[in-house]
Amino acid sequence: MDMKYVRYILIASLLFFVACAPVFKDEIMKNSTINPSPIELNASPASFEGKMYIFGGKIINLRTTPDGYVIEAMFLPVDSRGKIDDGDNYIGRFLAILPKEKGILDPLIFKAGRDVSIAGIYRGIRTQKSDNIENTYSYFEIAAIRLWEERAYYSSPFIYYPYPQLYWWYGPNYYRWR
Repeated sequence: MDMKYVRYILIASLLFFVACAPVFKDEIMKNSTINPSPIELNASPASFEGKMYIFGGKIINLRTTPDGYVIEAMFLPVDSRGKIDDGDNYIGRFLAILPKEKGILDPLIFKAGRDVSIAGIYRGIRTQKSDNIENTYSYFEIAAIRLWEERAYYSSPFIYYPYPQLYWWYGPNYYRWR
């Protein structure tokens, strides 16, 4: 076999294995439970406290407190590698805190609507008032966080085309990662 082909095979296999890598370090992935149920966590918080979980979320709010940065988000399920599953599977809200000594979360980057994957240690439940309603949230301390690229909505130029579309892959509207 020619060395040029061997080089291409090695590069292709390397790219394949990098694309299948988990979001967080192997140590975190092995010691964590993926997709905790907020109903179970809130039903008996003492039995789950101190355990590591991996889950996803869509940021609703980020605020700064004297203890650190608190993200309020809605739960989104993740796959076995920690990537957010597509779909609108709303299963509740949570609070996640990043203590100030562990780093900074910039409110311009971690803004409402962005997707995150979080590896966090469950710390119990917290009650918080929002819009004059008192809500109970699962509360996590962030061990690792991954911010995903924003989704942008693009309109296809073919929607205004007066003739039938000949190509099925150009739907009228589609989502694309920006």
